[in-house]
Amino acid sequence: MILPPANGPVGQTARSYLDNPVHKTLQTQYFCAMDLNHDNQVDVANDIGPAASVWGCTTAQPCYLPAADVDQNGVIDVVDVQMVSSCFGWMLPTGQP
Repeated sequence: MILPPANGPVGQTARSYLDNPVHKTLQTQYFCAMDLNHDNQVDVANDIGPAASVWGCTTAQPCYLPAADVDQNGVIDVVDVQMVSSCFGWMLPTGQP
């Protein structure tokens, strides 16, 4: 089972075809804005690692990475890194708004 990210961030759509006992072709869409480098996949090297490497950085510091501040509270903390990690392995469809 694939669950949406905890706070339902706005971003590109990742599609999941879940096994639905009522209707086997149900298409569910979740939003996953955790693709920090915009390569249509969420992985350790390009998304989770960079978010974790700037842990503790604030908007007042040169290490601050806006894309990694998922909850946009001005500091990259455990919540942000967990949210990026929650989408690990997702392949995002190309050409989505």
